[in-house]
This record gives sequence, structure tokens and C-alpha cells, in this order.
Amino acid sequence: MPKRKRECNEEKYLRRKVKKLKRKLKKKKSSEIRCESSSSSSSPTPTYEAESDAGDIGIPDTELAGAEECVDNTQDEVPSTLDDSIIRALGQTLSTGKEYGPDIHLELVKRVEGILTKGLKQETKDELTKKYLVPANVKLLDAPKLNKESEGLLSDAMKARDKLVQDRQQQMGIATAALLCATDTLIKGDVDKIKLISTITDVTRLLTDLHYQDTVTRKKLVIPSLDKNVGKTVEHQDRDGYLFGERFSW
Repeated sequence: MPKRKRECNEEKYLRRKVKKLKRKLKKKKSSEIRCESSSSSSSPTPTYEAESDAGDIGIPDTELAGAEECVDNTQDEVPSTLDDSIIRALGQTLSTGKEYGPDIHLELVKRVEGILTKGLKQETKDELTKKYLVPANVKLLDAPKLNKESEGLLSDAMKARDKLVQDRQQQMGIATAALLCATDTLIKGDVDKIKLISTITDVTRLLTDLHYQDTVTRKKLVIPSLDKNVGKTVEHQDRDGYLFGERFSW
């Protein structure tokens, strides 16, 4: 019985010793962390070694090293890709460049490129405006005429300017009328594919010519502010991404 009691006392002593050492190690570790965060000097952080008693009671050093390694490897890694829901929550990015849609068929491009730089011939425009009529129940698509009372108050230059705008407005009305007729055909279900393509192409030509006319108008507004020699040079210069072409210079 005395021997058994002595062994029991030794076991209790060792357990208390282990707990004491663990508290001491924990206290030193906390002190080391506080020292690292508060120190502003470039001197290395002092390290602490476990007391020799740790080896006597069987606490391996590898456990301490493993714990430190575990702490070092717990930093969060930034994912290279984000979940779709997160991307949607972030919102759209601000585009720094001009965005364009998919390419269209080359034959379609050929039908509009020349009109954008040269415009439609007058005979072609007359032909198209006669080909398509304004529907009887949408007469407002016709450009309104200038009141006789107002006409007498305008100068010849102002009358000429109004006539140009009226012609543009009438051309826009004819293009809209043709597009409405094409839409009406689709609604009724009596679709002739070739005829429909022809109508849409004619509408495109009329609208593209209006685009060209606005380019001409803008040039006429700017040229008076340029040097006379420069103005004469660029007056008939084909446009590209710029009104007078990218190579324009004084």
C-alpha cells in the first residue's frame, strides 16, 4: 500500500508539473507576440527556449515546431476566380474604350460604306421616296409644310435652310413608313422573305444617307472657323473616325 500510494503521489506531481509548464509556455508565447507587435526597432525578436524540465517529462519539441508551422500556414489565400454571384454583386466594370457589336455579313457592309462617305445619288433617293408611300392612317409621317404667313417673314437663306430640314424630315418619314409596312407584313404572317429583305435594305439606304447628310452639315458648321486654304482642302475630304479624317492637320 505505501508503494502504491507513493506512485500515485508521483503521478499527481508530474501532472501538476506538466500543467505548470504549459501555463509558462503559453505565457511566454503571449509575451512574444505582444513584443513583436509593439516593437518599432529593427532588432530581432528574442526567442525563448523551453526549460529542460519539458524534456524530462516527455513533451517533445516537435509538437511546438508543428504548432508554429500551423500558424504560418493559416493565412487566407486569395482565389484567382470569383463566384458568379459575387461578380454580379460587384457590378459592371467601367469600360475605357468604345464597345462594338458582332460583325455583320460583308455584303451588308458593302451596301452602306459608300453611302456613309458619298451619300445616295439624288435619282436614287427620288426613286425610293416614290416606291414607298406613307400609310393613310399615319399621315403625320409627312413632313409638315411651312405656313404661308410665316414664309413671308423669312429671308431667302432661312427659307432654303428650312427646305433642307423639311426634305430630311420627309426622307425619315418615308423610311419609317417602309419599316412599318414591313412590320405589318410580319404581323399578318404573309411573309415574302426576299421582298422583306429588299424593303429593309431600302430603309437602311435611306437612313444611312441621312447619316451622311448630317456629316456634311457638321462640316459646313466647322469650316467657316478654319483657315480658308485649309477649309478648301478638307471640304471634300472623306470622313473616317474623324470628321475631316485622322490625318487632318493645320
